[in-house]
Parts: sequence; structure tokens; C-alpha cells
Amino acid sequence: MMRTVALLLVVTGCLYTDNPPPPPPCAVAEQAPAQELRDPATGQCESFGYPCDPACGQQCPATGIAEPDWGSCGGACEALTETQCLASSTCHATYQDSPTPQPTYWGCWELPPSGAITGSCDNLDAQTCSEHPDCTSLYTSPVNSGPNFVPAFERCVAKVAQPACTTLTTEAACVARTDCDTVYTGSDCTCDSHGCTCQTETFLRCQ
Repeated sequence: MMRTVALLLVVTGCLYTDNPPPPPPCAVAEQAPAQELRDPATGQCESFGYPCDPACGQQCPATGIAEPDWGSCGGACEALTETQCLASSTCHATYQDSPTPQPTYWGCWELPPSGAITGSCDNLDAQTCSEHPDCTSLYTSPVNSGPNFVPAFERCVAKVAQPACTTLTTEAACVARTDCDTVYTGSDCTCDSHGCTCQTETFLRCQ
């Protein structure tokens, strides 16, 4: 009888022992990519290492030491166009100064864990501005800068939604928008299987 019971235990995998089960294997760097957060003062991503597990013999920060309240890098916001970012209530649009009257769109970033906060954008610092989806951050640009240039936060500006592409009436305004398509009419055109080449192209509309 005892032999039969032992056989059943082996088959069903229900062997009992006084020893605790072995711990799960520790993750290696290739399995746990480093976490990157974006510094709102510079707009640069900084690595904060791999997830820490004391059971794996790793030296983890003492309790109470928290990571900075910065947005993560590589999130869904970064795939948005300027128009989409400005329309979003969960992302933060950023710009860089330029020689032209209008700043250059830089990118769409994730909000930090403390966002989303709404309200006045006046006189906000880099951190607080990054928490506002209704504000945009303006940074210095690499124009006339050295090879070791690092952007710096300049000021926080209230978000202004862009007009629809179809409302733009000039070619220059349409070309400046990466999310718009410029439509032309052509004359003296030569066409083949690869398309048409026209001697004269006239701006027709923006769409």
C-alpha cells in the first residue's frame, strides 16, 4: 500500500519536503532593460539602472529614496505628431528656440507620475511645466552652439492648438507643418509609369 501511494505522489508531482522551494532565477540586464526617465531641465533621457531585487544580492537604494518625478522615455506620446500632441490631454509638447519667429517643434513627451495638472503656465519651472498637458516647454536650440551642446529649459508657454491643415492658405505655412500635405497643380507635364514631372507647379491647397 505504501508503495502505491508513493507512486501516485510522483505521478501527480505532489512530493512534500521540509526544504523551501528554490528562489526564481535573477533577471539579467538583457532581460530587464534599464529604465530611462526624461530630465525636464534639459529634455534628455537619463538611465536609472535595472530593476533592483535584494533577493538576487543586488545593492538596492535604502527605503525612502525615490526616483525623480520625471516622465518615462519611449512612451506612446513620443509617436504623436505636433497636432496630435497639442490635442492630447495626457502628453506634453516641447519646442526649441529658432531664428524664425516661431519656435521649432521638438517632440511629444510623457507626463511625470505627478501629472496631469492644469492651470496657469506663467512663471512655471521646468518640473512643474512638464506636469501640465495644457502647457508647452520651450528649450534652447543647438543653433550656433558647440558640439557638446545640451538643451536648457527657457520658459513655460500656454498651449495653443494648431489650425487644421485645410485652413492654411499659403504654401510656406503648409510645408512647415509635417502633418499636412501640399497639393499642387502642374502644367507642361511628362508622365511615365513612375509618375509625372511638371515644368510648372502651382500651389493649390493644403490638406
